[in-house]
Amino acid sequence: MVREWNAIATDTIKTSLGPRPSGQAAIWEGFVSVAVYNAVVGIEGGYALYKWRERGPAKASSAAAAATAAHDVLLTCFPAFKERLDTAYANSLAALPAGQARDRGVDYGRRAAARIIELREGDGRFADVPFTASPAPGAGGPPRPRSSPSSTPGSPGSALSCSPPRSSSAPADHPPSPRPLTPKTSRS
Repeated sequence: MVREWNAIATDTIKTSLGPRPSGQAAIWEGFVSVAVYNAVVGIEGGYALYKWRERGPAKASSAAAAATAAHDVLLTCFPAFKERLDTAYANSLAALPAGQARDRGVDYGRRAAARIIELREGDGRFADVPFTASPAPGAGGPPRPRSSPSSTPGSPGSALSCSPPRSSSAPADHPPSPRPLTPKTSRS
């Protein structure tokens, strides 16, 4: 269920933001992910909740809670996608056995979503923050005094040094490259 709603969230967010890549996608994905995390962990346990102390009912469906949390956050942030989100949500719930466990999961998932939405209210992400830095080159701070060794062209350690970089053949000076993550390898 979590993977299904991750895909729904990604599709909804990308469709809403349009074809241009944006850092905003990570923010919206984060909101959905943390709501789903709290919904699942609050029921299944094993980890600390994110800025929340309310544990879910022991016999609640974590799948129903995950679907509900993702649905409610997405619906709050992207109301124009209501029909699509409601259809996906109805399909997700229909795939779960009806009963008290599902109902409890739905209720807890709603509370998990509401908690994240509450935490994000007024967080400043829509504030108009003007860019005030000077556009002039070198505006990063006061210039160095001309007598410092690194400001003398050609001196060792300066950006304009003509001496070749020092090299070493000691293995400790050349740590191994990290292995790429593939389906067969994972970080420990």
